[in-house]
Amino acid sequence: MNLDRYLARHGGSLRGLTRSIKDQLGDRTGTVCYLAGSLIEGIGNTRSDIDVYAIADGSPRHATFADVVIGDYKGVTLDIEFVASATIERLLDRLSQYPPDALRDHRVSATAFSFGELKVLHNLAIGHPILSESEFEELRQRCDEVALARVNFDRHQAYLGVLQDDALGFLEQGQLDAARCILRQMRSHLTGLLLAANGNTNPAEKWHFAALKRLGKSKKARILPHLATVDVIDELRALDKAIGSQDPFMTFRRINHLSLALVPWGLRQFCDQAASASTSAACGRRPRAAGCKRSDGRKLPPLTLDAMAGYDDGGIWISKLAHPKRLYLNPLAHELLLSFDGQTCVDEARKRLNQSQSDDACELAQSVEAFERVLRQHELI
Repeated sequence: MNLDRYLARHGGSLRGLTRSIKDQLGDRTGTVCYLAGSLIEGIGNTRSDIDVYAIADGSPRHATFADVVIGDYKGVTLDIEFVASATIERLLDRLSQYPPDALRDHRVSATAFSFGELKVLHNLAIGHPILSESEFEELRQRCDEVALARVNFDRHQAYLGVLQDDALGFLEQGQLDAARCILRQMRSHLTGLLLAANGNTNPAEKWHFAALKRLGKSKKARILPHLATVDVIDELRALDKAIGSQDPFMTFRRINHLSLALVPWGLRQFCDQAASASTSAACGRRPRAAGCKRSDGRKLPPLTLDAMAGYDDGGIWISKLAHPKRLYLNPLAHELLLSFDGQTCVDEARKRLNQSQSDDACELAQSVEAFERVLRQHELI
């Protein structure tokens, strides 16, 4: 539900709301005021309240961060949050220190902002001004949405790494209920990571599924040549149900397998625009000669539960959790890596390999069997 429909439902209008907010703010010279929240994003519901932000001029009463006043319009709650101008300036300056295309330790940027600060920046990025519009637009132009999405991505990646270790610990000790709690958090952060890689800057988990629904209708057809966006969304929804009913070891494997695809892919979206732009064109790759290898229906072994993947100045890599040695992969090998799930057979993996562009090939992806040997050498299967 968007704001106009919401206000009409309550017998109000945007003009009436604006006038009411101005009256409740009183005479605050220099105040920049804007509407934000789920209704502005078009994902709210009939019980949503209206979020109002006022960037104060530094008066003593409203100079602190997150000073909230509760207002009312037509029986609807207004959350009027005052933020000091100096606070906004500090947040924007800090955000500028984390460019979206930088190769960096994700843990640094992940801890650079609190959840509340990310929420303030997000609402500034999506806000609708009602007072001091030109001043608001100047601030919004300084709020780099791609950089903010990357910080959110880094935050989700950092949590996934920590939670993967926690989940393994509980699973190995047979504490399955505790493991399921961790798996739910992992699924949530994996969803947030996918959304952030697609430009979402909202840090609130409660809007993940609304954002997934919107993403499913977008033109972003594929993540990898054999992995469609809609399939990833379906898997995330299925995982939400599977965590409570499926063997937690199996659920953990599904979550981790998906992270091996999404983490390197997402980082390439930010760090390597030329490479990420080629992903969508991969569907039209010319076939490679299949050769005359004997048919093989053997299922490929799954990757170890402590496998993790990433992307740095050396390219896409995979390693064991908390292990310094990394195995670097080209994009083709990364695609082939995802066939090692305990379900895909050799023939199917060969088919994927044959449909990929030969120009991307390297030693790691000349054949399924050769790649399997490399993974065994690195104790990844």
